[in-house]
Amino acid sequence: PGAPEPMERPAAPPQEPEYLEVHDAAEVAALPATATHVRGFGLDAAAVAGLARLHDLTMLDLLDCPSITDAWLRNLAAIESLTGLRVIGRFAATPAAFPSLAELPRLQNLALLDEVAEDPGRTLWLDDACLQQIHAERLFALALTARIDGSFLRSVRTSRSLRHLLLHDCPSLDPAALRDVPPSVRDLNLEGTGLIDTVASCRHLRDCTVTCTNGLQLVLPADPAAAPTWRTNAVRLAKRTDPRTYGNSAYSFRYDSASFEAHQNVVDLVFNGCGNLHFACYGGNTSRLVELGEVAIASDVAVPEGPWLTDSVRPAIGRAYAERVRFMSQDTTVLFRVVALTETAIELEWRLLDDRQRWSAEVADVPRAAAGAMGQCGGPHAAR
Repeated sequence: PGAPEPMERPAAPPQEPEYLEVHDAAEVAALPATATHVRGFGLDAAAVAGLARLHDLTMLDLLDCPSITDAWLRNLAAIESLTGLRVIGRFAATPAAFPSLAELPRLQNLALLDEVAEDPGRTLWLDDACLQQIHAERLFALALTARIDGSFLRSVRTSRSLRHLLLHDCPSLDPAALRDVPPSVRDLNLEGTGLIDTVASCRHLRDCTVTCTNGLQLVLPADPAAAPTWRTNAVRLAKRTDPRTYGNSAYSFRYDSASFEAHQNVVDLVFNGCGNLHFACYGGNTSRLVELGEVAIASDVAVPEGPWLTDSVRPAIGRAYAERVRFMSQDTTVLFRVVALTETAIELEWRLLDDRQRWSAEVADVPRAAAGAMGQCGGPHAAR
């Protein structure tokens, strides 16, 4: 094939806006009306109510909240511009106040972290009854520290949008409830629950944000004594016919997409006109691939030391492969298997080999339209 067009040098990732810090209602009142990111410490209900005048406020971080009451939560409902909200403190609100969080129309990322240490004098907690009121099935990312047993998870089991779920320090969580984690979840954090050994291997989030890794959900077997399996993603690619563009013949594991709008030619597989799957598709990419044979990639897979291919492979139905995606500082191994193959299309299933791997920030932040399409092959050729 023709040499790939050189990739432009990535620009520095954009800097996150600085959070403006406030400690009381007076400081909230002094915030500029254009504030977009605010971090509050120990704010009471009146101070939270004062934030509603900030019509551009999108990210709100509320820490060290001594008493999160019904009025405190209901005051949040007036901040309709919020897309991200984190609340850390002592929850002392009844379930009746939590629907206010469901009234935030743009909210996508939510963290509610309760001080769950035993306290004989405490009667109100963040628990299943509260959480069932927030309609978490609509969210993209959710982080919780709460006293939950599993009924909350049953309430979100049909979610199609929840991708990242962090259940950190939820010691009362029933392991059987994990079967209700919705299939849409790609990242699951069970640190502090005592359940990590129960499910063999769980994905761990750095933060509950949209920058989390594109991992794959662990599926618990119906038989508790049976081994867990890994859920795989499915993708269908058409054989490339246009030498100028990829169309729907290319796929990016890191962006989990075959859409040009998503990957902008920063792709990890191209079903080229030669009939081969090419995996070194743009300048600077040194990915390589090894054949695994006819193995089920939903189970544990051992990747051999070689021999490694450096350009392309001739796919065959039922055969599996391991691709080391290598670019910049990235070195992540992906397993994929050919499910169906015709003269004009190929269907694959895939997953990350190590569920704790992530796409590095500098790779995820590669500027769009940074790579050109590789050349079209002149005809069929062997793997190399």
